[in-house]
Amino acid sequence: KARMAQRIYRLDRVSEVPLSRGEFRLAQARDADLAEQWGRAYHEEIHGGASAEEPMDDFRAKIGSQELYLWEDEAPVSMAARSRATENGIRINGVYTPPTLRCRGYATSCVAMLCRELLGMGYRFCTLYTDLANPTSNGIYQKIGKDIHVLDLYTKEYRLSDAKVDDGVKDILRERDWAKKLAGLRNNPHPQAQFLWATFRDVFHYCAL
Repeated sequence: KARMAQRIYRLDRVSEVPLSRGEFRLAQARDADLAEQWGRAYHEEIHGGASAEEPMDDFRAKIGSQELYLWEDEAPVSMAARSRATENGIRINGVYTPPTLRCRGYATSCVAMLCRELLGMGYRFCTLYTDLANPTSNGIYQKIGKDIHVLDLYTKEYRLSDAKVDDGVKDILRERDWAKKLAGLRNNPHPQAQFLWATFRDVFHYCAL
């Protein structure tokens, strides 16, 4: 069974981030077909080859329960959903932008506005599970949040992100030969090394297209 290395972010306040062109709105019944299409794409992107084994969220149902939100720039361009609320916090998931519309800040704008709305409703914090191999999902929350907390997997408690670089990763980054540097990042199991490797891999992939 496929396994995903994840990080859980907790956001208590939202930074004043520049928003992309467009506006934030609650998804409506007319968006149901699009939500289902994007939901399938999101599920496939998150779970890859194991997608058939993993349960898929019903994004049509999220519209009915008023849990799905869109960023719209003349037409919908990004989505994010809320789910699993507790007395103090609420989870954000389903953050998705079609590949042809990425790198324009749409997802950042959508998540920032959703977090702002949820905190304004009285929740003390929002949480977001991210794939450590996906630099985009990690970067979005770090851009919009103040006092970012991460879940310490050893203590099972939230702590402030210390932003320290692993010594082994530092040694790899000092390597001047880019072939050796990239190989070092790819082969190092530390999450920071895997994050950087995924970033470089995606950049080179998009440049080649």
